[in-house]
Amino acid sequence: MPLFHEPPLAMNALLRLHVHHAIKTGLAATLTFAFSVLIGSPYSIWGVVSALVVMQGTSVTDSILESLSRFTSMSVGAIIGMVLLILSPQNHLLLGAEVFVICLLGAYLRRYGQRFSLGTIAICIVLLAGQVVAGGPIKDSIHFGLFLSLETLMGVFCAVMVSAFLWPVRLGDILRNDISGQFARVS
Repeated sequence: MPLFHEPPLAMNALLRLHVHHAIKTGLAATLTFAFSVLIGSPYSIWGVVSALVVMQGTSVTDSILESLSRFTSMSVGAIIGMVLLILSPQNHLLLGAEVFVICLLGAYLRRYGQRFSLGTIAICIVLLAGQVVAGGPIKDSIHFGLFLSLETLMGVFCAVMVSAFLWPVRLGDILRNDISGQFARVS
């Protein structure tokens, strides 16, 4: 027997919230993938992953804040990665040293927020894709970095639009539900 018994109406509302959120998350990822296919992007995975990350929060406010953080971090990281590719010689040993130093810096800066970790991830993705996966041509690496930024933008845009216009959940609604649930448990 559970310690706290929530009223059936609250459970139905909670279930409906979770089902709606699951549908919204799937729709945001699918829309992002559809736009990627429509523009012929070879890197559609990054947009879909961005949409899924942005949809982790259930409220519109959560989605907007996460989208701003994700887009700015990934874009700045991709730009830094492209600059490093242009300036550094194509050498696997140097690549390893660069990735090591970037990861150290990112881990240290993480204490100021998650956006630094996301930026670090983007820098490493562009560097590794440019020198290892793409065989090293700087032109392909810059292409990859630009598409990474575009895909991230598409993912966060689709996630925010779906979050805001399809069964929008306001932060105040979540707080009111939490308080009423706590009141019901305490009383």
